Amino acid sequence: MNLFLLSTPLQVINAIEAIDQYEIGNEYLIIYYGKINVTKILERFAIKNYMIFNKSSDISRWLLLLLWFRKISKMLTSINIERIFLGEFRVDIVRGLVNSLKYKSIVLIDEGFGTLEQIRLCTDGSDKIIEREISYKALLRKYLCWVLKINSSLVKIAEVFTVYKSAVEKSDMKLSHNDYRKFKQLAAKVTVKQEEWIVGNDYCEHGLLTKSDYFLWLNEIAKITIGRDVLYFPHPRENEKKLDEIARKHNHWKIKRGNYCLEHYIFSENEIARTFYGFGTAFLVNIKKMFMNKIEVYYYLVDLTRINQIYIDRVKEQEEYLFKSEIFDEYRSQSTLLLKA
Repeated sequence: MNLFLLSTPLQVINAIEAIDQYEIGNEYLIIYYGKINVTKILERFAIKNYMIFNKSSDISRWLLLLLWFRKISKMLTSINIERIFLGEFRVDIVRGLVNSLKYKSIVLIDEGFGTLEQIRLCTDGSDKIIEREISYKALLRKYLCWVLKINSSLVKIAEVFTVYKSAVEKSDMKLSHNDYRKFKQLAAKVTVKQEEWIVGNDYCEHGLLTKSDYFLWLNEIAKITIGRDVLYFPHPRENEKKLDEIARKHNHWKIKRGNYCLEHYIFSENEIARTFYGFGTAFLVNIKKMFMNKIEVYYYLVDLTRINQIYIDRVKEQEEYLFKSEIFDEYRSQSTLLLKA
């Protein structure tokens, strides 16, 4: 059996692709523990073997998820697992679940640009998992893992199923290239609309960029889209006050609010824009690979002097990958890349 441990809609998409490319058939189980509903996309692709953790309370979610994982661990104790496909190993209780199971190998599947950091952690051979924030919650989780004897040590990744071909150059991990074969076939049936879509970003919410700098970028987009049909698709973590301000300042744009994944939206609605604008998101890379020359994607480089210095290495890593992999066709301006398939 093949086990998938997934926490985001993008990981679900890459799992669907992996089931096809690894020719897994029905020998799989998907465990999904993310906050965004993925039922529609699972049904859309006739995925039947799955379990979903749907407790949304932030206060008790970690503990409830831990109890759920323990139940799953007992359920799978006697099962020999061929491969565990893992979207995120930087979470202590996810590693705890993996370390409690019998398996032959672990395959890392893409989690946007976060995959680059995970590959680097594997390559460094470090037992130190980078904490995204130091807080009493993180310390409490570590204490509970110790008390409950949860083995949250770093897991050994043998293989990476990824679109980021050049990301594993310095590691001994096997590379399996995710070329979005299945989604390319589906993309051929999607209607391309003469619209322009802006892909929202949560850099402000996470403190990477100030709101004023974010609005400077939006103003640049506004200048080149005057008189055109423009839709703004917020990131799930963008706050409502910011979206209200965007709606006031750019009242000719339509804002598509809702807690969904844009890839899922495209394949559910069976339509896509001709042109995309955005920055700092792997969605732009992935969607270009799926739709190739049917769409144009403009990826904006961030002025690094405006990035919070705490996060500057993360942003540099993303942009260095774009250059190293030659993933763009040309500069359209000093700060804009036109992505290629």
